[in-house]
This record gives sequence, structure tokens and C-alpha cells, in this order.
Amino acid sequence: MREIYEEKELFSVKVKYTKEEYLYLKKFHTYVMCRYYHIAIYALLFFIFSVLIYSSSKITLKSVLCIIFFVVYTAFVYLLPYVHNSLKSKNMKKINAEFKVYNYGILSRVSENTGYYKVAYSSFYAAYETASHFYLYINKQNAYIIPKKCITGNISNFRNILRMNLKKKYYRMY
Repeated sequence: MREIYEEKELFSVKVKYTKEEYLYLKKFHTYVMCRYYHIAIYALLFFIFSVLIYSSSKITLKSVLCIIFFVVYTAFVYLLPYVHNSLKSKNMKKINAEFKVYNYGILSRVSENTGYYKVAYSSFYAAYETASHFYLYINKQNAYIIPKKCITGNISNFRNILRMNLKKKYYRMY
């Protein structure tokens, strides 16, 4: 831990999280983490549906149940994240976070009352860049959201540091 303080800080980011930032993260997280599962389930449902419909010329109870399940699943997939986001965002507190970027890791502090938490680049699960934010995932469920407008310094340098250190774990989404 001592070596971090001896190295020169490359970037400093101070973020004041609002409901809007939190909703960006929830929407992005739902999109990134769930898209492959939904595609696979839709393909499976379509296959089952097509086998049931085309195997017999008349409509059976199985085909009706399959159609109902397909409609309910579609509603569940597309509506539940929005309901969940709106419920959670009402309880979201405004949080101040600070990030310090070094050549081999990031120091983060979510509250002024706590110390810094060191995350080496090798420990990150993934990093995603969108047009307005960087999402640095520590694991599948937790991420730091860094708005580009809060980065002091050149954003392309920050991007290059992430790309160089995370290699295949870095994704540009726009």
C-alpha cells in the first residue's frame, strides 16, 4: 500500500453521485449483465414454441401455455428493471466519491469518513466506456461509475490507461 503514495497520481476524480448517475448505472448494469441470458432464453423459447406449433396443425393446451409464458417472460424482462430502478432511486442518498488513478491501480473513497480502498487493475472484473461514463466493475454486481465530465485531465489518457492495463476486460460501447 505504501508504494501507491510514493508514485505520482495520474488522475483525480471527484464525483457527487445523484439519482441520475445511479439510474445510469442501473440501466447500464441491466443491459450489460443480462443481455446474453435473455437472448439464450428467447432462442430456447422460440425453439419450443415452433416445435409445439408446427408439430400439430391444431392449437393445443401446450401451445397456448407456451404463448402465455412467452408473453409473460417478455413483460418480465422488459418491465421489471424499470420498476426496480424507480423504486430503488427514491431511496438513493447523494454520495460523494473520490478516485485517484495510478499506473497500477485505483484508490477509491466513497465517503469522507472512510479511508481509501485500493483496487489493482488485475482485480477488476471489467471496464466499460460509454459516451458519457466509465463503468469500472469490481465484480459482477458492484461497479464504480465515473462520469467523464468529472475527470480532471485528458479523457483519452485515462482511456488509454484502462485499455493498457485491463486489455481484454476493457470494452468501448459507443
